[in-house]
Amino acid sequence: MNIRKRTMKEYKRKNHEVPRLLFGDAYTIGSNDFESNEAKEKSVYYMCARKFLSKINTSLYREEDTRYIHSGFGRIIDYCLFKPITMEEIYETDRFLANAMVTTKGLAKFNYPRELWVKIVEDYNGRIPIQIKALPDGF
Repeated sequence: MNIRKRTMKEYKRKNHEVPRLLFGDAYTIGSNDFESNEAKEKSVYYMCARKFLSKINTSLYREEDTRYIHSGFGRIIDYCLFKPITMEEIYETDRFLANAMVTTKGLAKFNYPRELWVKIVEDYNGRIPIQIKALPDGF
């Protein structure tokens, strides 16, 4: 039997890669219509714990203990932000959302901020213009 080794260039994906523009629920993807102009210009987000330490282990943590440690943010950045957004991702999002017809107005075209994503591709070379302030993992 003649088995030939394949290179990565010859490899074909077995799983579909979802466009990053579709990461999230319908409200997150289509919420641009609900945002104020000020929020579209500058928004600040923060992460918060969904479970208090005292609820995890009552013998180790007091109810007033509000410490929170988040690990793995670097992996999120690698997965979501490392590669620039591309026009191909925008086109694929268009194709997917062309069939998404559930909105607050009933069966209607699902809107997402396409022009914002095109601007990111054209004006920022596909890099989302954000600033992240965080301590490194393990600090």
